[in-house]
Amino acid sequence: MQHDDWTAAIKKLMQTSGTRAGEWDAHLSDTQSAAKRVVGDWHIQQTLGFYADFLRSKGDITAAAELDTRIGDDAEAHITYWHVAAGTALAQAALDNFSVGNTDAAVKLAERAVSHFGGTADPSPIYEQLIAQLRSHAEQSL
Repeated sequence: MQHDDWTAAIKKLMQTSGTRAGEWDAHLSDTQSAAKRVVGDWHIQQTLGFYADFLRSKGDITAAAELDTRIGDDAEAHITYWHVAAGTALAQAALDNFSVGNTDAAVKLAERAVSHFGGTADPSPIYEQLIAQLRSHAEQSL
């Protein structure tokens, strides 16, 4: 599966009114299988690290430092992405649990979501919804 194949499948699933959960499950399974067969970002980071080590062993410290800086810059970008992804998903799960009255689970999920605030410069609107819901829950609990 290539990126274009994945995009087409997602669009089809999202635009078809009769899409069923089983179709999403199948696409998720296909995506996970494809991900295990391809070289990805982790492989790029490892290659950069080995290349930097090679340059360092040859005495080219400046070039090695440039590659190490690139590794760090890329890693920071990934960390920021994963903070946003984790925080948003956990916040949505907390809001969903609040909406059906599972307040104990909701609060635990909300605490986990809030822990990701510091990983991003600008929290998304879902965080504002989550904080408002937490305030409401706290006021009701008093």
